[in-house]
Amino acid sequence: IFKKRIKVNQKQFIDFFCPNKITATRVNSIFSKEPETIEWIKSFENNSIFWDIGANIGIYSLYAATKFKKIKVVSFEPSFNNLAILCHNISINNLSEKIIVNQFPLSDKKNFYSMMNESSFMEGGALHSFGLNYNFEGKNFKSINRYKILGNSMNNLIENQILEVPNYIKIDV
Repeated sequence: IFKKRIKVNQKQFIDFFCPNKITATRVNSIFSKEPETIEWIKSFENNSIFWDIGANIGIYSLYAATKFKKIKVVSFEPSFNNLAILCHNISINNLSEKIIVNQFPLSDKKNFYSMMNESSFMEGGALHSFGLNYNFEGKNFKSINRYKILGNSMNNLIENQILEVPNYIKIDV
């Protein structure tokens, strides 16, 4: 268990809590795994709203919140293993006022319970599914951890003024 510090620019850093090898690998690859995502985030404007859907441990949520003085970041992460690390990372970086956490999955339906299927019990794990018995490749999904959780739709959240319309959306499924 350790903390990893990532340099955003000359004066800004992000600290990440890394309880295992998976989370450490995610943090260490912030600039190499999806360089186009980092470049895209750099193009954001102040006073923007950024939705990070499938935020995992919060790499891109924290990067955007640190990079811009005035930005609203809305993170969606339904996995309880990842949610704990995401919230911890937000807290240790004092970004609680800039990042809103939603611990429910987004779907095309509003306000409904369905099965959250996780591929592992590990923090930083991915490739989970909500309400489906197959993975992103369309193959049968063998879950190791299952529980029912409330899902919601983007339209419902916006139409009922629960959240504001985002300027930017990143979706990791």
